[in-house]
Amino acid sequence: MLTVGIGLCAGIIYFLFWPEPARFPEPVYCTQDAMQCPDDTWVGRTGPNCEFVCPSSLGLTAVRGYVHIGPTCPVIRVGYEEECQDRPYSVSIEVHYPNEKLYTIIKSDEVGVFSVNLPAGEYILRPQLANILPACEEKRITVIEGKTLEVDISCDSGIR
Repeated sequence: MLTVGIGLCAGIIYFLFWPEPARFPEPVYCTQDAMQCPDDTWVGRTGPNCEFVCPSSLGLTAVRGYVHIGPTCPVIRVGYEEECQDRPYSVSIEVHYPNEKLYTIIKSDEVGVFSVNLPAGEYILRPQLANILPACEEKRITVIEGKTLEVDISCDSGIR
């Protein structure tokens, strides 16, 4: 009887004073639509309402670029020029403020293309490399609000 009484009291205390388990909001799944913005960038649906948000509406401007590496042949022979053209290069790129403070890190894809939306201002694009070669140039850029910027980053393969 004493065991039943203790169990009953414990049950009442549990239900009256035990905190409710945390309730997490239901995840939002957006359709994978795309929309072209006035600045020629493409965006997908985002946020809790699955809205299209163009970078220009946030005060951001698109910076797009291409990273390539060359030379790809030690000697370019007549008739083989096409085979020795620079190739697209996939690399992580640090985006720094002029004072060297890191803003973000982006990555060029397998075809060498990258894109980032930045507020107006000056930045340094610096490819992250683990070794001396390949050696990629860093680019200092100035982003002007509403004006898409195209950037070309060249990397030296070290092949001679």
